[in-house]
Amino acid sequence: MNTLRLLTATLFVLLLTTVSAQQQANQSTLIIGEVTTGTFNCTSCSFQHAVSGDDRLLIIGISLESGDSSKRVNSVSYAGQNLTRFAEVRGPSNDPRVDVWLLVNPPTGNGTLEVFMFENNKIAITAITITGVNQSTPISGVVTGGGSEGTPLLIVPSKSGDLVIDVVSSVTDQISAGPGQTEISNLEIFDSGKRGGVSMEPGSTSVTMTWLGSEKWAAAGFSVNASSATGVLDDIQTPNEFKLNQNYPNPFNPSTTIKFALPENSNVTLTVYNMLGEKVKDLFAGEMISGYHQINFDAANLPSGVYAYRLYAGNYNSSKKMLLMK
Repeated sequence: MNTLRLLTATLFVLLLTTVSAQQQANQSTLIIGEVTTGTFNCTSCSFQHAVSGDDRLLIIGISLESGDSSKRVNSVSYAGQNLTRFAEVRGPSNDPRVDVWLLVNPPTGNGTLEVFMFENNKIAITAITITGVNQSTPISGVVTGGGSEGTPLLIVPSKSGDLVIDVVSSVTDQISAGPGQTEISNLEIFDSGKRGGVSMEPGSTSVTMTWLGSEKWAAAGFSVNASSATGVLDDIQTPNEFKLNQNYPNPFNPSTTIKFALPENSNVTLTVYNMLGEKVKDLFAGEMISGYHQINFDAANLPSGVYAYRLYAGNYNSSKKMLLMK
């Protein structure tokens, strides 16, 4: 197992070194170092992870079988230092959930990674050490999404020289990363028949991250900023106000994406209605952290016509119309 992990980490280093060498505009090289994975059924679990290199960033991606709020992650630590949660999304009907945590400039050496849950849950964990990272603004472009069906897809703002990473959890027992992406991990969530994965792709103006799967899913994507990068992209992580965007594409056939912004953590409901005011589908119901979010709506089983979608988030609510043309 150690030999396999060493070989995997070496392949990632070679891949990213080649990519970065072609990006002359950025003087830093983002390199994937140690990659450690584990699957657990636990309230608290731990394993060893090694850290080395300069301008370090530790990313922990966790895919959970159940998104129930009582079974979420309580805290994550490495070598006695607490990590910060920067992305969290729960899939429809509390199933499944994704958590992503970070620690800037973690201590070098071989340390213990510990994950503490509020209640017992089945999880898959991927720990990644990245070097060459901007220590003041290590990540940007955080985007989360979830859906009842359809291919998990996130569009992440980034720039050349950076690295886009996504974490996905799906009830599908087989998933694979989309074209152009390199899988960092692809694990069964303990013994649940569900799947969690992490993939990466070199940054550009906008990177589309997809996973091939067709059942309920939750995902978070983000851009890791190289050490020579400056600033945060358009304050992506902290919107100033609640906002519900017009779906795109519109008209659509058979699927479309609905985006919205949350300036604070909120209890969110996103529902589709027909023109008689009858509920067609609950796209999401649960808690979400502040940030920019998107949810896919697949209307393959619905007739052509005008539909409305309404977002409730705390005391905010807004609705828009969309046109399905088959």
